[in-house]
Amino acid sequence: MCVGTHAGGKIMGLFGRGKKKQVATEVKEELVTSESSAPSLTNGKCRLIVACGSGVATSQTIASKVNSMLQNDGINYSIEAVDYKSIKTELKSASIYLYIAKPDDEVLEQAKTLGVHVFAGVPFLTGMGVTDIYEEIKTLAKD
Repeated sequence: MCVGTHAGGKIMGLFGRGKKKQVATEVKEELVTSESSAPSLTNGKCRLIVACGSGVATSQTIASKVNSMLQNDGINYSIEAVDYKSIKTELKSASIYLYIAKPDDEVLEQAKTLGVHVFAGVPFLTGMGVTDIYEEIKTLAKD
């Protein structure tokens, strides 16, 4: 079962020298639960992370886009933009990881070990191939 809340009711991101600041995009503070008796597809964690080099521009843009899409489908899910330098730590509390630049093999192996689902994030910028990726994310976020 996936149980979690949004980080302070807002999309969170990393700015500057690793200091967290809240982004102005408001999201509802609701408990996300699944009453399905089927095993969770999200490893019991309810957090989507988007990682780019600094965790500021590109990852924030994608995080906002994914958040809007999920909200339009009536799904609340914790989404956070992070910098790639912190990815190994961030994966430990994530269920879904969207990358901008393809992660190295060590990061992919860690994600696999932790049960984190990994997807390319660039389609959310270009629009090419976004439908299939979003449908998979939506399925995971519902469970």
